[in-house]
Amino acid sequence: MTYCIGILLDEGLVLASDTRTNAGVDQVAIFPKMHKFEVPGELILAAY
Repeated sequence: MTYCIGILLDEGLVLASDTRTNAGVDQVAIFPKMHKFEVPGELILAAY
């Protein structure tokens, strides 16, 4: 299961997500699931 949250502020959008994958009690790994695409000074797109 994946958890994420998004908060819209006056300054922009804040996104956060978990980074753990759980295949069992003893097999917990960290894997980045959120990717950022940026045009400097213009926009940022976060893909999940």
